[in-house]
Amino acid sequence: MQEFRNSSTTAAAVLRKIKKPIIEKKRRDRINHSLDGLKCILLENSRKMNSPISRLDKADILVMTVDYIHQLHKQVNTSTMERDDTIAREYKSGYEECTRETIRYINSTNGRKHNINSSLVIHLSSCVNQINSDIYT
Repeated sequence: MQEFRNSSTTAAAVLRKIKKPIIEKKRRDRINHSLDGLKCILLENSRKMNSPISRLDKADILVMTVDYIHQLHKQVNTSTMERDDTIAREYKSGYEECTRETIRYINSTNGRKHNINSSLVIHLSSCVNQINSDIYT
């Protein structure tokens, strides 16, 4: 029985030795395939930027990929900030328009319930001022 265990252990070890280079080759092939994909993306980007790239080794591809990803992040962050600023300005504009319309309506009531009207106008004006200070700070 001991011999059977030793032979099966030995067979497993031999099998691992045989499989290891095959598995390693598959791993390297996957890495190289991914690097080729990154290289294609970088070459396409360099053509758009009119900056031709000469021969690239693996390290160059990785460095340029990291730089490219940083560049994309900056673009996304910049466009997000611009979009947020646009949304804030549109909100402010809409709020101001609503306030003007409300004040116009209140003024058209010819002073009925004057205390409420005055309080509402003051409140709306302070809200508009608050929005202005929030947007520009």
